[in-house]
Amino acid sequence: FMLMGAGAIFAGLMVITSKNPMHSVFYLVLAFGNVSGLLILLGVEFLAILFLIVYVGAIAILFLFVVMMLNIKLVEITDNTTRYIPIGFIIGGIFYTEISTTLTQISIPQIDNIYEKSIMLFDTQNIEIIGNLLYTEY
Repeated sequence: FMLMGAGAIFAGLMVITSKNPMHSVFYLVLAFGNVSGLLILLGVEFLAILFLIVYVGAIAILFLFVVMMLNIKLVEITDNTTRYIPIGFIIGGIFYTEISTTLTQISIPQIDNIYEKSIMLFDTQNIEIIGNLLYTEY
């Protein structure tokens, strides 16, 4: 589990920091693969396969073909990238404050309520639990 998590974090960082757009898309596919492996380890097989089919099979391959057709030169990418660093820190700070205020205001009984409902359906498959929660509660 820790290996898959570390692989997903590493691939995510490489998507952002990679200079070549083709390598970024390949790291994106690797990140999606690691996250789907995490979902399989957590026992949510349906979401893992759905994640692979939708994100890797459709979206990442679409990105790959778009990047291949655009034929981006590396000189255009590395030309003026340092001027966006202050804006990135400002947006990152705003995102951090939003996430921290949301996590401090989350109510735990809602999470426990979902857990109790999924425990009641313990004898059923994961797909049945997801369908039952989606079509009855949500």
